[in-house]
Amino acid sequence: MNYAHLFHAGNFADVHKHLVLTALLMRLTEKPSPWFYLDTHAGSGLYTLAGRTTPARGESGTGALPIFRAVIESPIVQTYQSLLRCFNPEGILIRYPGSPLVAASLARPTDRLVAIECVPERARELRKNLEAWPVKVHCRDGYEALGAFLPPQEQRGVILIDPPYESTHETEQLLRALSRALARFPRGIYMIWHPWVDPAFVSGLRRRLKTLGNVSFLDWQTT
Repeated sequence: MNYAHLFHAGNFADVHKHLVLTALLMRLTEKPSPWFYLDTHAGSGLYTLAGRTTPARGESGTGALPIFRAVIESPIVQTYQSLLRCFNPEGILIRYPGSPLVAASLARPTDRLVAIECVPERARELRKNLEAWPVKVHCRDGYEALGAFLPPQEQRGVILIDPPYESTHETEQLLRALSRALARFPRGIYMIWHPWVDPAFVSGLRRRLKTLGNVSFLDWQTT
């Protein structure tokens, strides 16, 4: 896979994704019953953006760096900022937590989290980065994992599907897997992320997503 996780880590779209995830998990946590989190394409889980004396590199200057410094009166944003600061006690944005660590930081002892990564080297990095956190890591195909882990015993939760879209068959894989997942766990909250590259691709994907079943659908885009 050629997707440069480190270069893109912390960019505007990444921060937007993590803010939405933060908002969803905060809402689920309002109820005492446990929730389940499944990340099908988890990556390495934690990314080093800068050194102690070197500026942040990659695309984080468009997302994580501004929000790390900003003063914003929003409970969701403030929760996310606190999370970033916990990973960067020096007051400098050096480490950027990926989706599994965002979820783990918001989880309670009764909640359950599973992170999937199919690339062996990246899965090893993920295990290392999550070894102090209560997250089960599996090196396997993320789409296959939807069938293996759904429905969860908790009967509520968030499933994040954020593939690299490098394969020409990625969209078909996504739609087939999501159709099966919805049949097994229709009450789940599914976060489906896609790149904004070609208007025809985007409109086609969204149109097909809406045909998967009688489900509520929120289309949230940033450009």
